[in-house]
Amino acid sequence: MNQEQTARLEGIGLTPELARRIEECLENLSEECTALRVVAVHRETLQLHDGERESAARLVPWLARELAAPGSAVAARGSPLTASRSPLAVGDWVLAERDEHAQAWVHARIEPVSHIARRDGDGRSHAVVSNVQTALLVMGLDDDFNLRRLERFLALVHSSGVLPVVVLTKADLAADPQRNQQCLAALHARLGSSLPALCVDARDSAAAHALQPWLVAGQTLVLLGSSGAGKSTLTNSLLGTAVQDTGRVRESDRRGQHTTTSRCLFRLQSGACIIDTTACAR
Repeated sequence: MNQEQTARLEGIGLTPELARRIEECLENLSEECTALRVVAVHRETLQLHDGERESAARLVPWLARELAAPGSAVAARGSPLTASRSPLAVGDWVLAERDEHAQAWVHARIEPVSHIARRDGDGRSHAVVSNVQTALLVMGLDDDFNLRRLERFLALVHSSGVLPVVVLTKADLAADPQRNQQCLAALHARLGSSLPALCVDARDSAAAHALQPWLVAGQTLVLLGSSGAGKSTLTNSLLGTAVQDTGRVRESDRRGQHTTTSRCLFRLQSGACIIDTTACAR
């Protein structure tokens, strides 16, 4: 990649280590292949970003089969660089080229620097996100507040080498003004005072200011949390515009009636990228 391409991709989270891995993988592919980042995953297609614009792409058939088969490792055919055999996730980097019909095809997945996956009840692994530095663990200060669930999220994040930051939302709903501080104290007493944690109103622009230390240019963050915790609301506040659908919360159990149904990567004005997800732990 030349300096212009590198600078453009740095705006969507390219790091020096990922750039090195991309260059190594490019040595084994066509000169027409370019590096792009996965910003959304659909059933049949991927939405990719080149640092300037988005476009749709498909996996070449052999790579689609390889990534769908758990077990060993795969990258470009003939490449020494490998990646886990698991479906692509938002945040992944890929190499793609267009055919004579202008259809973009993904020929390789770059081995991710970090990867978060969850396991279902049958023990099968499901990709959540790749190549993130920080996970914002979102939990409401209403009936969503559950330290045992938070411990499961922390275990998921720690095993991936990603920095966790706890974001307690719905700070405006506390009937008792002291409840927010009591919840923070209980959290630190159980999980340690070194764990970054803060209370915010996810609808307020002040939430973005409180999170500024982690919204650094070139960094990629992921929002994890249960349905109704306020992930999409917080995403909208960080972006300064309503791009994610949010839903009302059931009065019976304070859980979300409607939340996002996919994972999407967005670019923030600070230069950081944020990935909003569906609930990945219960």
